[in-house]
Amino acid sequence: MSYDSREPVGRALASFAINLNDQPSLANILTQARGEKVEVTMLPGNAAQPGTLSGTVIGVEVQKIAAGPTTLDANMLTIFTAEGMRCVKMSDVQRVRFTNPVLENELNRALDVLAT
Repeated sequence: MSYDSREPVGRALASFAINLNDQPSLANILTQARGEKVEVTMLPGNAAQPGTLSGTVIGVEVQKIAAGPTTLDANMLTIFTAEGMRCVKMSDVQRVRFTNPVLENELNRALDVLAT
């Protein structure tokens, strides 16, 4: 598949379940994937949320977190797990894998379009 300009590529990317136009961040991709099942691996040494969490994406929100005398904005991922809702800092996420093979395939196809 080849495209003569960026506009057709943009239209093709917009047609996939996950729209990769405009270089979306991980938080933006997960926002688009609300309701999808994921497996989230946390960074090693994260005592608050160790290991891997499996669940359904509820959403991504920005929360204020304390950083010394000031506050910073942090993207927080909320997923529904077997133990209930969990909220994790996106900066503590090492890896996200979609467990739906159809969505994985869609994402791979969108990446193939970007590579052409």
